[in-house]
Amino acid sequence: MVTTSFFHLKVPEAEALENLAGISFDLSQVTHFCSEYRKLYDARASNAAFLLTPYTIAIHVLFIRATSSGVRKLGAEGLLDCLTAEERKRHQYFKDVRDKHIAHSVNAMEENYARAHFIVEEPEKGITSIGHAGHHISGMAGSEAEVLENIATKLLKEVKRRIKIQEGLLRTIADRINPADYERLAEESTMHKETYDVSKRRQ
Repeated sequence: MVTTSFFHLKVPEAEALENLAGISFDLSQVTHFCSEYRKLYDARASNAAFLLTPYTIAIHVLFIRATSSGVRKLGAEGLLDCLTAEERKRHQYFKDVRDKHIAHSVNAMEENYARAHFIVEEPEKGITSIGHAGHHISGMAGSEAEVLENIATKLLKEVKRRIKIQEGLLRTIADRINPADYERLAEESTMHKETYDVSKRRQ
């Protein structure tokens, strides 16, 4: 019987692979959620229709987080270059939805009104009550979810290609580590703490 273990590669060259792994996870979630969303959308008269809104929010946040420049930019440079001009245009559209609508409480996807009620036949009786109403777009169209899923799938394929390259580069570094140090390095390799200071960004 063989026992396997591992240790974390705490070297600067590992950052690109770590970033790509996070992007891969986000895009995998996006493709899965889009697939589930389209099923819900086709059956939106059912009791599950209320899930369209949280799915739409999650899909857009994860999708744009995976393709935005920022802390995870190393390894993901030029990721959108694998898309066609039309796909990049659609990507910008989804980014706008996330940036300008989902992320803001006042947006084009919803409107709220204060209103005064009266009796049409008896306007002389004045206002009968004050109320409020509004309209809200509960989610994206099923066709939009399909487009987004296709783009995410294409990007995920490119990310996985890059991951293979980074794994090969890190293998050459790992092979230079003294086998006598393996067990010590494994003992030192712990996962991140379960709790974080949410007021601060991870660097």
